[in-house]
Amino acid sequence: MLSRKMKLFGLVLLACAMFFGMAAVAAAADYELDRIDLYDYYDDDSRIRITEDDIESNMEQTVDWRRVRIVPRTVDGTYKITGEVGQDSDDNYYVTLDEDETIRVTISVYDDDDKRQKRYYLDLTRGMEGIESVLFTGDDFEKSFTSLDDENDLLIPEDESSIRLKVYLANDDYTVECNDSGSGNNAWNIKVPKNDDVTVYLRVYNEDEEEVAEYKFTIERSADAKGDNDDDDEKLTDLEVKTSDGKYDLFPKFDPDVHEYYVCLPKDEKTAVIIPTYGDEIETLKINGKTVRSGNESNDLSAGTDGKAYTVKVTEEDGDVEEYTVNLLRAVNTDGDSSTLDNLRIKRGTGKSVSSMTEIESEPDFDSYTKSYELIAGDDSAYFSFRPSLEDSDSVVLLHYDDEVVMLEDDEYCSAVELEADDVATIRVYSPNFEEYTDYKFDVLDKQLDDNCRLDDLELYVDGVEVELSPEFAGKTYTYLATVGKNADVFTVKADPESDDATITVNGDEVKNNKQSEEYSLNTGMTSVTVKVTAANGDDETYRLTITRSDSVVDKPTTDKPAANGDPVKVVLRIGSTNYIVNGKSYTLASAPYITSSRTQVPLRVIAEALGANVNYNNEAKQITINKDGERMYMDIGKKIKDFDVAPEVKANTTFVPIRYVSEKLNCKCQFNNATKEVIITYGVEDNKK
Repeated sequence: MLSRKMKLFGLVLLACAMFFGMAAVAAAADYELDRIDLYDYYDDDSRIRITEDDIESNMEQTVDWRRVRIVPRTVDGTYKITGEVGQDSDDNYYVTLDEDETIRVTISVYDDDDKRQKRYYLDLTRGMEGIESVLFTGDDFEKSFTSLDDENDLLIPEDESSIRLKVYLANDDYTVECNDSGSGNNAWNIKVPKNDDVTVYLRVYNEDEEEVAEYKFTIERSADAKGDNDDDDEKLTDLEVKTSDGKYDLFPKFDPDVHEYYVCLPKDEKTAVIIPTYGDEIETLKINGKTVRSGNESNDLSAGTDGKAYTVKVTEEDGDVEEYTVNLLRAVNTDGDSSTLDNLRIKRGTGKSVSSMTEIESEPDFDSYTKSYELIAGDDSAYFSFRPSLEDSDSVVLLHYDDEVVMLEDDEYCSAVELEADDVATIRVYSPNFEEYTDYKFDVLDKQLDDNCRLDDLELYVDGVEVELSPEFAGKTYTYLATVGKNADVFTVKADPESDDATITVNGDEVKNNKQSEEYSLNTGMTSVTVKVTAANGDDETYRLTITRSDSVVDKPTTDKPAANGDPVKVVLRIGSTNYIVNGKSYTLASAPYITSSRTQVPLRVIAEALGANVNYNNEAKQITINKDGERMYMDIGKKIKDFDVAPEVKANTTFVPIRYVSEKLNCKCQFNNATKEVIITYGVEDNKK
């Protein structure tokens, strides 16, 4: 038999194992998404569910709803959705989509300490109105469209004499016609002449028989085309641009994967030709609608001072089509050789709205002499907007990223562009005469960004003097009041964020951290102030101040003490203000009155000096004794007054007491003006005598 000590030792081991096992279970919180439900905002019966098996860090979903309600479910913790989202209530997020538009939203999961544990990106795209897909089939041919433009091209094999069109509708609320002809099963046979193209129109109608969309298909034959081919080897190897004066560079340099180019020509070069180079597997190549053979020149193409775009359409033997755009831009001037930027401002955000983005600095900070920089995308990608300032306003600025090139305007932010980690963006600046250019390159890096968007402190100054806020500032409280005199003129705000990487705006104007904003004028009545804090990752919070002017507040209070000589007294205090009025004269307090649990707390000094009461404070017992005209009362610091819900308390070395309770005990009348946030106490005034 086991000894008693051995049994006790075994029980201790078992208890430890159970304890650590329970601790491990308790610690195994799973701060992840369990599922995401997407609803038609106007019809909860229409739902798409993304289950745990399909949830990834980056997700894509196509819907045919204009407005989409997003309802995530977490295993543990809470979530927050940011991006171009609307919010009806705390947990009702939605996005509004135009046709073929994609909006990215970010879903962040937080633990019980409000610390983000995981982030998900969801790209929502609005698909075709009423149509899920369109399918064309033949004897040796099949082509499916899951997204459509207003005009669409379809290449079919040369030997196909007819093809079959099948339309799959989003739901039974929609109907469709092909070339004004209906069909019971939404399918049509289309004859294709041997030597001519065919045009097909699809018109979609809703349940009210209103036309909601029209799509055009141009059907062409392609010799030896055999339908879809996944072979993506490029067959176009080069594009050259020449004028009578010589060759001119494409920007960017030709790459089969890049489909947009600019060519900047001098003022006296009004036309140019494009020379393509391609291999034997190209069936046709058309420039501006005209066939051009490999190594040959196109027709003369005119260049414009605003640019002229020409399409290079490449059709391969297997029917695949690639289109390239070449913009011919002609200089306005023959002189002007400045090709540098005076400055470049950059914004970053999580959505496409430039106004909601935050201004950032590149690494290193931009200067006109440095040509290579780094941009932090944060996680996998981010949206950026660039605002160049030119040394010469006649210069031309081009931005190349991914497979696109866009022209930037002097001193204007461009439309948002999405850059992913490891991308390289190039800004090229051409001199006004297009003879010189300078490239600025930006390497995009993946780095976790700070999401702290709270304030550590917030201060309000009116006419240069700090005004107390009500309630006292706290980082998780976002609404405040302040009251100033009727003659107050201007105010400034100073905000100190918890994170040095956060940015601050006051009424939309950017302010340096812990520095006073510019001066703003006060309105006659109330003035609203918004202080927005944006974290490095784009998350933001908004603090709101309401400043109220009042006739009862004297702008320059005196510092002497009010006389309490037994005469009638009228005392006016204001929530959030250190000024108070006694019989028309203004005085100051060390701390402002405030409201807690629907009760107004005021400094004990008001009772002693304004109402002429005798006040004693027993520090050891933490007890207050107030005596006036034979009335005596006792109150304990921190102990709730019976039948009155609140207790006297000490804040910032000032003792506060509930004014209504005290005034009533002293036979005073106490009134509260909710509109002005004023507390009015009267004693011995004729209309208050009992």
